[in-house]
Amino acid sequence: MCSDCNIEAVLEKKLERLVDGLSRTILDIHKKKLGFEGKRLSKEEYITLLGELKKSIEKFAGERIANEMYDDLMGFIENSAG
Repeated sequence: MCSDCNIEAVLEKKLERLVDGLSRTILDIHKKKLGFEGKRLSKEEYITLLGELKKSIEKFAGERIANEMYDDLMGFIENSAG
């Protein structure tokens, strides 16, 4: 089982609710910005990625939505990644 693939799918699905059709692009841009492009991410790297995504979400969707999404996804990452 590929737990990081599941994390990516959940991140993408959550983002999709906010950015119809752009979630994969947003994930890829943030991964590239952090130097995570093309690699299998560790739990710590997913947490870093999620922090960067939260900053972006705050800008266009507001702090409350960003915090809710962050908390939900952090719980998933904590339970999924080794």
